[in-house]
Amino acid sequence: MEKLVQSMDKSKNRVEEIVAIGTSTGGPKTLEVVIRHLPSHYPYPILVVQHMPSGFTKAMADRLNAISSLTVSEAIHGEVLEPGHVYIAPGNHHMQVKRSQAYHYFLQIDGTTPPRGGHRPSVDVLFESLAPLHEVKKTIILLTGMGSDGTAGLRKIKEVSNPNEVTAIGESEESCVVFGMPKAAIEEGLIDLILTKEKIAEYLRAKVSGR
Repeated sequence: MEKLVQSMDKSKNRVEEIVAIGTSTGGPKTLEVVIRHLPSHYPYPILVVQHMPSGFTKAMADRLNAISSLTVSEAIHGEVLEPGHVYIAPGNHHMQVKRSQAYHYFLQIDGTTPPRGGHRPSVDVLFESLAPLHEVKKTIILLTGMGSDGTAGLRKIKEVSNPNEVTAIGESEESCVVFGMPKAAIEEGLIDLILTKEKIAEYLRAKVSGR
């Protein structure tokens, strides 16, 4: 009930920044570290694409919700983004962010568009949807995972964004279960900070420590 009240209060707030996270192999445990200790007043929505089959993402969202001060849920089509809410892309569905004429941001959940690079949900699809949203800052995070999903989407964001509009973080090799997704973006020079999962959690907390 407390989380519901907080969510209703936050819905009055405008979104100033979006945190977007992409991960695959080893992601669930890493997400626990990153999300678990964020404060209940965290002022930004957090969007997560975890490569996972349909049916498993809801259980992961419920588990994260149980250990977090934030509200964590499997994303629903048409849902308006709220500060302090973590949205998990449903398995076998792409997730994108769209902007209304009133500058509200809402989720488009799509289970019909083909997989991108073998993935649905695709990190690239989420990241590319953020590229046109120049009025909001973006923290883009690539965590442990096999392959290179997320690199093309991050490249698109960087190509069209001012330097102060986006910060890209890659999980360090020693911290990853599989150093694939962060490595691909690092090798292209797209990553601004390389941090362990613990340091990523600290970074996200420090951004709002004075609020």
